[in-house]
Amino acid sequence: MAINKLAVIVFSIIIAVCLAGCTVAVRAPKMAFNKVVELEGDGYEIESAFNTAIVRWPGVTWSISGTYLPLGDSMSAAPRDFFRYDYATPSLFRLHVRGADGCATSNVAEGNATRALDKLFARIGGWPARGETTLTLVKTVKPVQRYALSAKFGKAFHLDYLVSCTPSNAEDSLWVALMVAMHESTHATLSVLGQTPKDTERSERIAEGAESCLLIELSNDSGAVLSTHPRAALRMAGRYESIAQDKEIQALCSDWSEYMRNVIRQQNKR
Repeated sequence: MAINKLAVIVFSIIIAVCLAGCTVAVRAPKMAFNKVVELEGDGYEIESAFNTAIVRWPGVTWSISGTYLPLGDSMSAAPRDFFRYDYATPSLFRLHVRGADGCATSNVAEGNATRALDKLFARIGGWPARGETTLTLVKTVKPVQRYALSAKFGKAFHLDYLVSCTPSNAEDSLWVALMVAMHESTHATLSVLGQTPKDTERSERIAEGAESCLLIELSNDSGAVLSTHPRAALRMAGRYESIAQDKEIQALCSDWSEYMRNVIRQQNKR
């Protein structure tokens, strides 16, 4: 039977209208995080894992955000917003961090994060796709295996993740949340625009470069950031044995910056 394209478009729009602006989150079986299962089977200890998938229907973008936290969520208080960042050139991009009071950071830390993000986007001349990434900081006790589904009109994504909060070092938790945001937002942006590198390792390295650039912008001495923010250091060291070396962070950042600038140039020509 032939598919009626008009019917597909109408159905897609109806669903998007119903879901636009909200996120549907479901608990997923551990097997849904197959890479985690594989690594733990090889004896690795996983602190957290995140994944992103973008699905385009006619006129609608579906965003699927996966969060795996082995120690999970014990936050009883309703989360509140405590950090929001908007960047509107050439496309509107938003970062939104929330959490319980024990996870809130100081005004100084939030100011540092805003300035670092300003410099980050200035490096590449803006941001090439519309999107929003929401991160909720949670205290961890029981495992989280969660997938969130969002719908947006046009070429725009909405990602939603949970990130572990360390109340004794809330600033470190904010840095890690922003690292996750930039990593996954890079994947989502390139997917929405059809610019994801075909080589998986290359794609992952570019996304890791977004995190590296953020660390550089948070401090003139990225090594100092790693020494004072242990979870940020652990997130990077889990991938590269030499990541503590400033030259590796610089190389990752350079790869991301060059690739994203090229994507923006291509978008500006259209």
